[in-house]
Amino acid sequence: MIDLQLAARLKQAREVRYSTAQEACDAFGFKYPTYAGHENGTRGFKKETARIYAAKFRVGLEWLLTGKGDIQTSAETDEEKHFLSEFRQLEAADKENIQRTVRGLIALQRARQPSDV
Repeated sequence: MIDLQLAARLKQAREVRYSTAQEACDAFGFKYPTYAGHENGTRGFKKETARIYAAKFRVGLEWLLTGKGDIQTSAETDEEKHFLSEFRQLEAADKENIQRTVRGLIALQRARQPSDV
């Protein structure tokens, strides 16, 4: 059975950080047709997939699944805030190098992990 309220909460969680479903899919390596079906309510999804979405969108799993509790988990960690502060101080060329490195690491991580999302 499809839960349209769950789909609506997934969309709400995504909209906090990404304007479109495609942007979220690109950022996290989700398969667009699968994710779009989850978000628009034409496909249901398992609790394990909900865990992935909750972690990626930084929302509470209980909120995503039931609507109870807080939508947001914590904001950026202190370590992430510190990294971003330092990153902002770099010159453009250095930022581009770091971004390429991070994208490469993400691609390697995705290659090692099978995804049902």
